[in-house]
Amino acid sequence: MHLAAGATRALSPLIETEAAALDEASAEYALKDARSAGWRADLATRQIEG
Repeated sequence: MHLAAGATRALSPLIETEAAALDEASAEYALKDARSAGWRADLATRQIEG
C-alpha cells in the first residue's frame, strides 16, 4: 500500500504539468481526479497503519 500511495503522490506533479496543456474543463477534471486519487491513497495508508 505504501508503494502505491507513494507512486500516486509522485505522479501528481506530472499530472499537473500535463493538465496545463488541456482545455480548461478537461484540466479541471484531471486535477480533481489527481487530488482525489491522492486523498484515497492517503486514506488507505492511514487505515492500514491503524
